[in-house]
Amino acid sequence: MSVTKATPAKITLYTSPAWKKEMLRLAVEAAQGGKLDMGALMKQALATPAISEHKKDAPKYAQKLAKAAHSLSAEALGLDEFETLGIEKAYLAAAMGVPVEIRSADEAGEDPKGKSRQAEPGRPAIYIE
Repeated sequence: MSVTKATPAKITLYTSPAWKKEMLRLAVEAAQGGKLDMGALMKQALATPAISEHKKDAPKYAQKLAKAAHSLSAEALGLDEFETLGIEKAYLAAAMGVPVEIRSADEAGEDPKGKSRQAEPGRPAIYIE
């Protein structure tokens, strides 16, 4: 933690919620032609029950995906982040020298700073205590 100069007590990693993975899947499919149509993506997304439950956050995430349409990849869709990080938990704890906890943003439980909302497919959110 050379950036903060602080000694952490624990590190919590939050993996992406299922609705963001589904939104990414829809965006990758929609961007096959090279350009992502925001209107069509949002219409399709809101017709999906998992995403429609997050209609407040979905447009913001869709905009982020649209800006990165040229580099969207289905690679993160095939990866079970929770399982992978769970396997590497002991290594991460040893490398960081502090306990590491892995949580899914879908079941974040204790989330003091709301960090789980920042998790995206391929980019877990990190909370350092």
